[in-house]
Amino acid sequence: MRKVALIIVAVLVAGCGSTTTPTPIIILVTPTPSVAPTATALTAPTSTPPLATSSPSPTPAAVVDLPKLTRTVPGASKTKYYDVVGNSPQELGLGMATHCSSAGFVCVDTGGEWNITSTTRGSSCTITKASTKYSPTAILPRWSGPSKVYPELLTWWQEQVLAHIVSSDAQLIKIVKAQNKRFPKLLLGKPCSQRQATINKWERARTKAINAFYAKEQAWAPSPYTGP
Repeated sequence: MRKVALIIVAVLVAGCGSTTTPTPIIILVTPTPSVAPTATALTAPTSTPPLATSSPSPTPAAVVDLPKLTRTVPGASKTKYYDVVGNSPQELGLGMATHCSSAGFVCVDTGGEWNITSTTRGSSCTITKASTKYSPTAILPRWSGPSKVYPELLTWWQEQVLAHIVSSDAQLIKIVKAQNKRFPKLLLGKPCSQRQATINKWERARTKAINAFYAKEQAWAPSPYTGP
């Protein structure tokens, strides 16, 4: 009896050298909501003058040094930052919307790869191994200027904005990992003829879960800023 092992790998990276284009199973979902939350506290103004003149400069007696804020996102393999500058929620919101257009400013890399091994015996082909690989990167805003800021705005930023984004990033990563965990369970033992249909079904369920997360994020709004 002849045993042939066929290993199929789909990688969501261009230039892998394969002549066969695999069906990508890791889908980056770009939600349809607007680029910024609906909360007025973070809504960018219709017309924004230069940041240096768009809001009053803090007085020396009312400001503190802006620290370099870093956060750890649970479940993320790596964290990247983009800079935002501003003296008001409006300016900070505009800066975030420029770099991250997802609902709730949740920008997480959901790319990855899957691996399937099938075994052929005679005319019979069965899926004998299936796995996924996911190393998510969380992308966070970093308030980088001006060097002196209102302490009330700093507290609001850390507790209302940054804390929410970190928490939501972790939730999205958890959703993706849970969906990836279902992948081998759905495929192991299936005939090779059912491979693509099973993958398509899994992709639809995964996309639905991610879209439901972003729909919930669209309703998020930070508490109004009441400082200077």
